Amino acid sequence: DLLGKHLGVPVWHLLGGKRINRVPVDYWMGRCTPEETARRTRQAMALGFHGVKMKCALGDPVAERVRAVRDAAPEFSVVLDANERLENPSGAMQVSKSLEQFDRVILESPLPQHRLDWYAALRKKIAHPIALHLTSLQQLLAALRADAADFYNLLGPLAEFTQWARVAQAAGSPTWRGTGIDLGIRDMSSVHAAAAAGCQLPSDIIGALLREDDLVVEPLHFEDGTIIVPDKPGLGVELDRVALEKYRVE
Repeated sequence: DLLGKHLGVPVWHLLGGKRINRVPVDYWMGRCTPEETARRTRQAMALGFHGVKMKCALGDPVAERVRAVRDAAPEFSVVLDANERLENPSGAMQVSKSLEQFDRVILESPLPQHRLDWYAALRKKIAHPIALHLTSLQQLLAALRADAADFYNLLGPLAEFTQWARVAQAAGSPTWRGTGIDLGIRDMSSVHAAAAAGCQLPSDIIGALLREDDLVVEPLHFEDGTIIVPDKPGLGVELDRVALEKYRVE
């Protein structure tokens, strides 16, 4: 941010240039009941989103939750982020089978990610595409060699992430930018990284919508399920020092 402001260029310029002007974004929710899933989906639709990412585990009412999403928003895409909690290929196949009636559903990290052999075998047995959430180039290269996933959710430092995403895309695997329901400064850094990487798939850069305050003066600009990539020098946002003082803990 400081370097961009010093040079008078946006952060995306320092990452190799902007490939997209808008970063696609999905809404996000944790594990909850089908009824709460429907309520949050209606909220997401009212905010202009076109898809939702939600946490899940083996034993959750996954099919009922996906049905709740589609009843509330028939055109929504769904990413089911299991954080490896479908346990084994049998569990993942069980969940996928329960979702056979639904299209546009992605299973993210359904199995322990060190078992790339499980992922490669699972891809041949289920209809739903699989995504892996990786945090290093070594992990990505191993997964690409194993043909372990259709898509990649990548999280790492800005310059490295941009390079990794381009490697995945060159191998024919679309990507999105991993996040952690962050505050405004980090959210905007993810916007610049995703723009420089040309991420085709929706990230979940929506910390500003889920937190009481995102600690930036002007909020991120959401429009029609995307975030507008700023062209101002640096990150294009300013730290809200009044809010910072309000929330500071001794």
